[in-house]
Formats: sequence, structure tokens, C-alpha cells
Amino acid sequence: MWARKGQLRRAGFLLPLRSGYLHYVAALEMRGVLPTHLEKFAGVLDRLVARLNEWDGDAIVSHELFSMASVEQIDALFARLQVAELHIVFTARDVARQVPADWQETVKNGYRFDYGKYVDDLVRDDPNTFFWQMQDIPSIGERWCRGVPPERVHVITVPGSGAAPDELWRRFCSVLGVDPDVFHGAERPTNTSMGVAGTEFIRQIPEFVGDGPPITPEFRHPLIKILLAQTIMAQHDDVPIGLQAAHRDWFIEKSVSYVDYIKRNNFHVVGDLDSLISRPEQLPDHVTPTAAQVVDAGITGIVGLIEERAEYERRLKQEIRDVNVAIRKARATKRRLKRENAILQSIRGGIYALRIAVTDKSLSFVRSKRGAK
Repeated sequence: MWARKGQLRRAGFLLPLRSGYLHYVAALEMRGVLPTHLEKFAGVLDRLVARLNEWDGDAIVSHELFSMASVEQIDALFARLQVAELHIVFTARDVARQVPADWQETVKNGYRFDYGKYVDDLVRDDPNTFFWQMQDIPSIGERWCRGVPPERVHVITVPGSGAAPDELWRRFCSVLGVDPDVFHGAERPTNTSMGVAGTEFIRQIPEFVGDGPPITPEFRHPLIKILLAQTIMAQHDDVPIGLQAAHRDWFIEKSVSYVDYIKRNNFHVVGDLDSLISRPEQLPDHVTPTAAQVVDAGITGIVGLIEERAEYERRLKQEIRDVNVAIRKARATKRRLKRENAILQSIRGGIYALRIAVTDKSLSFVRSKRGAK
């Protein structure tokens, strides 16, 4: 969506602020949980609200962390907004498939939850857990949709793996009421998946580091999350993360209750509502990786980092060569211009001298003529 910010603006939709990252920061600030390393962004929520209030048209605010806000925080935000018509948009997928995806994401972000314990904690159904605050559709609906007419609450189901890459975008455009074909640029997946061994290797990185320098967020995000996890480890030949058979029925029942909630409230649905129901054939048994498999994944990661380093050095050397070529060309141009300028100065001097000589001769000629008279 952010890659199409300019196109959305031309279609009449404002995406306020510079990037989706600032919407992420605004969601944290709204909830009063802005971490120390993001304090430099303090006040971004005020800027977001001000931009929305000064805009005379449709606007979009989007980040998954807004779903975690409390009733009090939501009411405080709505009280500041001068909105003629409010719409709430959910994007939803079946909850059982979301479990391994969410665990993997928490691992990439530096948490070290064991998967078995992570799932065991989820089936306790504690509404205060991070996962359920973001995934429990009835809870989110009760907090965000109070007083919003059901036709203005839109549930967009996430397409399955066989769908066209832009299908989710097309569904979103149908909510906006715009033609998706007027927007250029292919949809690119924002997240890639790792398997059980690759995720376990990433999970154990803090243990491997030991007493070494701490892994800061500024280091973790670009190197571990983006490069190692989402780029290198996603290519590793691995077993997909599944779900323990003992918990499968529990999550299926949970997904059925979500569909019932959406139907009961007559929300506007885009996509196949039944696709939100978790199905046994889509839930492979979870397999705990062996130590050898984790080591193998680690080797893939290390080799990938070495190759990336080599490629980085190659690109850097090429850039240095390009800069040096540009510098040499600039110096050659400077020398040429200096020579040409010297020539021009000589020509100007010659022209000036010639002009003086001609003037002097003209004066002499006039004087001579007058003297002759």
C-alpha cells in the first residue's frame, strides 16, 4: 500500500505521514508503550491526528498494532478526530495458521519463546496475551466497532497461497470503492516464512552470543530479521512449522466462533468467510527439529551471510570504482575548462588590444585629417 501512496493520493485517499513505520510508532504511542529507542519519534501521534483533521477527504490509517488498543485509548483517539464517517477494516486469516506465523514473527523480533510453551499458553485463552489482543476478532470488534454501523465494518479475508499476488490488494480496493487496475506496480510479499530448524536457529542466537555485545533493535532489524531470517533462512530447505495435534480441535472451534461472530454482527465481508475456519488438512503436525537440523540451518545462515558480505564488498568496490571514474572525468573536465578558459582569456586580451589599436589609429587618422585642414 505504501508503495502506492502517491497513486492513492491522486485517487483522493490520504496516507498521512511519510511511512508505515510512523503508523507503527503512532500505534505504540497511542497505547503508551513507546520504547526508549523510539523516543525520538515522540509526538508522532499528534502529527497523525493533526494531518487527519486538516485533510478534507478520505484518509487511511493502518497498522496491526492498533488492534491492541484498549477501549479507553480508542475513545481518547476518536475524541480528537474530526471524522464525518468512520470505517473499520479487518484483514483476517484462519487463526490456526496464524499461530506458527506469529510465533515465527516474535522470534524474528528477538523473543525466545519455546514453540510448545507458546502454543500451550495460547490455549489458556488469556485475553491479555499479545497474540489474542491482535488476533481475537470478537475482542477487537467489541473495542473498535462500538457505535459503528455494521455496513462500515469490513472484514477482508486473506487469500490462500494459490491466489494471485495482488488479490488482497484487490479486495482492499473494493472496500475503498476504487478500481485496482488504475494502480501500477506488482504486489510484493512483505514477509517470507522459515521452517522449524531455521526458526529455532534464529531463536537461539542470543544464547550463541552469550556475554558478547547486546543485540540492539537497530542491529537486529536489518541484519537478523530482514537479511538473515526473511532473506537467507527463508530459502533454506526446511520443514514447515505445524501445530500440535493435541491442540488442533481447540483452534478449529475457535475459528468457527469467529465466523459466527462476524455473521451475527452482519459485518461487510470481502472474500470467502469460510476460509477463516481452520481445517485439519491445512494443519500439519508440528515436528521439533533435531540438533543436527538446527546446525544445518545455522550453516545455511552463516554461508548466506558470508555470501552477502562478499556481494556487499563487490558492490562497494564497484561503487568506489564508479566514483573514481567520475572523479577522474570531473578532473579532466576541470583541466579542459581551465585550458579553454585560458584560451578565451587570451582571445579576449587580443580582441581588447586590437580594439585599442584600432581606436588609437582612428584617432590618429582624425587628427591627421584635421591637421591637414
